[in-house]
Amino acid sequence: MSSAISKTADLVLDYKLVPSEDVPVAHSIEIAVYPEGEPASLKTLLYRQGAVPELFLGCYTRPAAAGQEQMTTLAGYVVSTLASGERLTHDSMLTHDPNGNAVCIHSVSVAKTYQRRGLASATLRQYLEHVRHLQKTVPGFQQVDRVLLIAHDYLISMYAGVGFKLVGRSDVEWGPDPWYEMEYIL
Repeated sequence: MSSAISKTADLVLDYKLVPSEDVPVAHSIEIAVYPEGEPASLKTLLYRQGAVPELFLGCYTRPAAAGQEQMTTLAGYVVSTLASGERLTHDSMLTHDPNGNAVCIHSVSVAKTYQRRGLASATLRQYLEHVRHLQKTVPGFQQVDRVLLIAHDYLISMYAGVGFKLVGRSDVEWGPDPWYEMEYIL
């Protein structure tokens, strides 16, 4: 994937695949934003990045001010694997099925510094566009027909705003609070 660049008022956003050397940074974001018992381990994130690097998309930022040539910073990401079926299961949250028909989003994370600026929604929109591109052009992704995720109730409206539909309460248990399954049909 070539990177896609967009701007907010004060930032340039650069969307590109997260390389293995940035996975520890992604993990630090994950453990900072998810409640105890919910973050993926570094080992799990490294597994997901290694199993299907095409589905680990980062939102990198740099200041928008002219003349500032700074390094980009990983501000957020979406990470997924493939699963088979129409619904998420506990197993689909832990494994990757290379022949799966569903992109199973495991995490949408934005560093606290960048929250409440629309980065989660912008990154998800870019991610869905990226998945549609993979579906049309990359062997092993043609069978993909949906994107699935689970969310806490307070995030349902954010995901709905990007185009996901609420399926209902999920059978998946991860952490202390209930989850709701959502889907996006490609």
